[in-house]
Amino acid sequence: MDIFVKCFVIYIRPILEYGTIVFLKEQIKLLEGVQKSFLFRCYKKFNYPYISYFDCLRDHNLESLEYRRLLSDLVFMYKTLVSQEIAIAHNLFIVPFHHNHLRRHPYYISCTLKNASKLSA
Repeated sequence: MDIFVKCFVIYIRPILEYGTIVFLKEQIKLLEGVQKSFLFRCYKKFNYPYISYFDCLRDHNLESLEYRRLLSDLVFMYKTLVSQEIAIAHNLFIVPFHHNHLRRHPYYISCTLKNASKLSA
């Protein structure tokens, strides 16, 4: 079963998760469902007791899509702001210049987009 899981991680998951930074919640649920379904079918094929999805992830040293997306988002932000490997044409984030008197690190950012749920109608 470990060979099936390794093949899934090496060959299938990178194709499915390419560009997950821009995915919507519905698409994320579908992608997580693919991995969940794969693990369930592997457990069923090899007659292992399937307890829960997160127990299967822990047994095979896998991470959930949510965790992997968090890491990729952090790497994307680092490449955009610190190392400047990625250039964004739109000014989505503002790096305040008055951060010296605040007790923050120099990479403190704020987003120019407003949260629609906080706006009053």
